Amino acid sequence: PEATTTLEVYPRPTLTINPISAICYGEATKATVSYSHTNGSKYSYTLYNSASAPVRNASNQPIGASFDVDVTSPNALPAGTYTLKMTVISEHDCVSEEKTQTLTIYPHPTIAIGDIANVCRTEATVTVPYTTTDAATYEYRVLKGSTPVTDASAQTAAASGSFNLSVSTWSAGVYTIKMTSKSANDCTSDEVEK
Repeated sequence: PEATTTLEVYPRPTLTINPISAICYGEATKATVSYSHTNGSKYSYTLYNSASAPVRNASNQPIGASFDVDVTSPNALPAGTYTLKMTVISEHDCVSEEKTQTLTIYPHPTIAIGDIANVCRTEATVTVPYTTTDAATYEYRVLKGSTPVTDASAQTAAASGSFNLSVSTWSAGVYTIKMTSKSANDCTSDEVEK
């Protein structure tokens, strides 16, 4: 008699990675990767830096709709552009075509307040010098104790700049100036004061 058998050809899984939202260094602790697939039961990925060196990876993770990439642990990933490569695996161990997506980590802006000269109450203005890195704008608040005195936001920042405070109507005393800067990508510096 003729021998017969059956052959089953399993479908190859498919994968689409959605664009990954950029994050700010020092503000976000993770990047969320969302994706869609067919016939997947597990996924694997590797994240590469601009020198093509792997910096994060995971293998054979349970399938879902998204996962998080920790950008702070075990070491903080510096600002830059990263490439994520990912595949999904079916329950029959068929592997999808490898897909890629880009993750951008924007630099953390900084701001520092320079030395401010004390003035007599009769003087009209005080000049506040500052320096920034990766900043497009800055804002400041002036307080006497905990009482707000004046403020300004969305001021155009320079790498090395200054602004003037009109103090002729201020009462004698000690004032605190607090400043932050913001990058063109909406990343915000730590607040500094003087």
